[in-house]
Amino acid sequence: MNNFEKSINAFKFSRKAFMSIINSCSLEELNKIPEGYNNNIIWNFAHSLVTAEHFCYRLSGNKCDIPSELAHKYVRGTKPESPIDEKELAFWKELGNSSITQLEEDYEKGLFDNYNSFDFTPNTRIEDIIDALYFCVFHEGTHFGYAMALKRSL
Repeated sequence: MNNFEKSINAFKFSRKAFMSIINSCSLEELNKIPEGYNNNIIWNFAHSLVTAEHFCYRLSGNKCDIPSELAHKYVRGTKPESPIDEKELAFWKELGNSSITQLEEDYEKGLFDNYNSFDFTPNTRIEDIIDALYFCVFHEGTHFGYAMALKRSL
């Protein structure tokens, strides 16, 4: 198994776990911001998807599929401004279900060959799509943990 296969398998595992939370909650539960928190379950999920698209697609010079006006609601430093509706929830669920398969197909097409490496922190450099995928697994796992805490607080 090569590094891409290892990283994509870890990403699939992480996504499956996150999708189980999304699918087990009502729209009201996904939108609820419990006392003591500044965001909700769906914000954490959408934020993870937006971040993954940025790290995998934008930084390799590819087109992003999430409309920018929607993505801006979920970038780092934001918080939910208003509840999402069923239509937006359907969008995030579909993207959650399809984006990793799409990423695999795009990898096979060579879409990530021209990755723009960058320093994530002073001691952490993201060099290529493999590093980006490992970061995405870590990042999504962190937000999965937040979502679990939020769900327990409902």
